[in-house]
Amino acid sequence: MRSMTGFGAATIDGVQVQIATVNHRTVQVGLRADLGDLALEEELRRRIRDGLGRGAATVQITAIGAAATVDRDRIAAVWRDLAALAAELGAPPPPLDAALRLAGAGEPRPAAASVLAALDGALAALDAARREEGARLAGFFQSEAARLRGLHAGMARIARGRVDRHREALRARLAEVVADGPDLVRDLAAYAERIDVTEELVRLTAHLDRLDGLLGEDQPGRALDFLMQEIGRELNTTGAKSQDAALTALVLDAKLAADRLKEQAANLL
Repeated sequence: MRSMTGFGAATIDGVQVQIATVNHRTVQVGLRADLGDLALEEELRRRIRDGLGRGAATVQITAIGAAATVDRDRIAAVWRDLAALAAELGAPPPPLDAALRLAGAGEPRPAAASVLAALDGALAALDAARREEGARLAGFFQSEAARLRGLHAGMARIARGRVDRHREALRARLAEVVADGPDLVRDLAAYAERIDVTEELVRLTAHLDRLDGLLGEDQPGRALDFLMQEIGRELNTTGAKSQDAALTALVLDAKLAADRLKEQAANLL
């Protein structure tokens, strides 16, 4: 289990790469770097997307005063053009820093190999941080899943024999005012069907089994999000059919636990 939230950094040959991620339904990359190389930037984005899986990432690349490449020929050509223009206008020769700025070499740019190596190191550090956060979240998920199991067992105990009890109580009340007959039997059967939660509890059992299986997977986020919607749907139906204070209380506790799980599932890959 891995979280989408994390931070990773690495420095190689004077190139520092920092990556911070938060949860997002897809992959989103924000790259802060002035590399002057579109092909390199596209390669960086590809590696980041592949490394993220899911989540929104902010990536900062900084050259720390060292290994950099300077295009001497380009700078010289720019300076000559400036000098020719200055001579034509009768102006003094241009300073070198003007040519550096126009050539895009005011700040030395790092070598591509160093940038890619630093990125790979930062991605590895990020993955370790996400796994560490995922391990912490796993304890929470297991605790809440166990709580749901206990609440489900309580609901099943209350529901067991509940239809028969309600049928007999209703029969006794109705017998005081109407004669027992086909209409009463039909009404009792319809009422029993309206309050029977057996099917909902059976489906909840299957969903909880699936929940236990997902908690052992590396990237359960999307599946967990969908599963919690299904669990919430069964709990809503059970609550609507309840007509029993004790059962309703258990359903409400289970819905709170399911909501907590759904909220945290949004942070998982």
